[in-house]
Amino acid sequence: MDQTVYQTNPGDPDDERGIGVFAQYGWADDAVSEIGHHGSLGGQWVGPWPDRPDDVLGLMVSPVWFSDEPGAGFTEDAEWAFEAFVKFQVTPWLSIKPDLQYIIHPGGDATVDNALVGTLRLELAF
Repeated sequence: MDQTVYQTNPGDPDDERGIGVFAQYGWADDAVSEIGHHGSLGGQWVGPWPDRPDDVLGLMVSPVWFSDEPGAGFTEDAEWAFEAFVKFQVTPWLSIKPDLQYIIHPGGDATVDNALVGTLRLELAF
């Protein structure tokens, strides 16, 4: 599910600025897959700054529930990821997207500390 809930200029079909929310859910048979359930819920704000209409701010939470089949090897039932990002549209074909994630029970292993992960993505549109 992906839905715009607020448009800055609803009368202008070329203006994509506004706020949207999204949700997704996936299921797999945990007898054959390490992940039985996955979900995510989040939102994004397109054009948060008036002079930069193509930039995007976003937040997301994403849980993953692991298989409890014998031999799967997980010591935790789930992993939770919390993510924040900003996408700077530098040119029509180049964007820079720093991202920060905090992951609880990474990999379903109770012996591993929670993780703070930062990434920097360059996106090119050809």
